[in-house]
Amino acid sequence: MSHWSMKRVCGFAAVALWIGVAAHAAPVSVSGTGGVSAETARKLQGIIDRVRDDALPGGVIVRVQSVKSGAVWQGANGPFAEEQEEDSIHPGDAFRIASITKSFTAAVIWRLAEDRKLSVDDPISRYLDPEIVGRIHVLNGVSSGSQITLRQLLCHCSGIWDYAVENKRMMRYIFAHPHHQWEPSQLIDIAIKEGKPYFKPGEGYHYSDTGYILLGQIIEKVTAKPLSQVYRELIYEPLGLRDTYLEGREPSVGPPRSHNYVGYLDETDFNPTLDAYSSGGQVSTTEDLARFISAVVGGQFFKNAATLQAAMAVPTFKSPPITAPNEDPKRFWTHFMFFSTVRDGMEFVGHSGYWGAVMFYQPERGVVITGTGNEVERRLPLAQIARAFAGHCVAAAPARAVRRAG
Repeated sequence: MSHWSMKRVCGFAAVALWIGVAAHAAPVSVSGTGGVSAETARKLQGIIDRVRDDALPGGVIVRVQSVKSGAVWQGANGPFAEEQEEDSIHPGDAFRIASITKSFTAAVIWRLAEDRKLSVDDPISRYLDPEIVGRIHVLNGVSSGSQITLRQLLCHCSGIWDYAVENKRMMRYIFAHPHHQWEPSQLIDIAIKEGKPYFKPGEGYHYSDTGYILLGQIIEKVTAKPLSQVYRELIYEPLGLRDTYLEGREPSVGPPRSHNYVGYLDETDFNPTLDAYSSGGQVSTTEDLARFISAVVGGQFFKNAATLQAAMAVPTFKSPPITAPNEDPKRFWTHFMFFSTVRDGMEFVGHSGYWGAVMFYQPERGVVITGTGNEVERRLPLAQIARAFAGHCVAAAPARAVRRAG
């Protein structure tokens, strides 16, 4: 085990302990607000008010729940859209969750593995076109595409170049052509032509949207169904996620989608396929995201406890090249479904998204935080929120959250 991996042992031990406890926990209701003292509510609202007081556009939505008591608080601040300042954003409004979609994609892969429709140790060559496999990972003139496994794609350990994060030329094209319809095959081709692999498969970590696009194609190959339908059949419907959908690939559902920004640029009307499909194309709400991550960490989503343990394992590498967007390498490590990040001395397990979306579980306090800043330059203070929420709950029956009319 590398020195880098040894540093993760304590954190992984804590996660393993949490998995062992959560697997035997009763299902958690996340259907509304309730059980939070007035003092705690004031503290939490004050936190998101200060987050929004940064002169940047984009309304803030935050939802916090205890997986132990079921207590829930949710709040919002700001307008639904900057040009509609009289229309405030609501806690139940929808938003683009961007890369949080990757956790849904990983969940599908692990469920298909449980059903023996694939193995996470299968090579991608078993499912993808040989022409793509031969070109997707060519380093120093040598193709290693046939060596890449699904497991390596899941943990961003394949070395495949990320078409999205580091491609400035593509970003310029997107801003110049905001209504261009993107197909997964186009994005894969861009990754092949524009960059080169970071390392040999399995030898390091580098975030890769491209790898998750490949996983989406593998899902469609194995199931012979559109990805949006697979999400719906394996995740949305079983968990009751009624306000989540794959934007641009199926009709929208649920409450209206709040506006999202890059600085002062409103990207709401940009073609949603720019964020691909299996790497970051879903729209959801704080409640639906809480239902999803609570079911996973609570042991109610996967059929076997061993699957959750495998999905939450920490990969080991020959060397530790860590590159994660907006993350400190000393306070970040990957799993095979989520990632762990340390904020203000507190570990969070889950995923984040491009426009400030978050879906995290805090193991020690048993708290789930979901929400968005609807702004690339805004980060929600997860540790402040968790500390303000934990330990200040009162007994109360949950009340259904009010939904905006679509």
